[in-house]
Amino acid sequence: MGSGSTGRAAIEEGFNFIGIDLNPDYVTIASARIAHSFKKTTEAA
Repeated sequence: MGSGSTGRAAIEEGFNFIGIDLNPDYVTIASARIAHSFKKTTEAA
């Protein structure tokens, strides 16, 4: 899952995304970034 770059790109292009990471810190960071992109995408619609 890393920093969430792939998840953000997927959401911004209208695709679903499933992310997995062993490090809970990265999950927290990526979740916040992806949620921000999701909010931005839904507001634009």
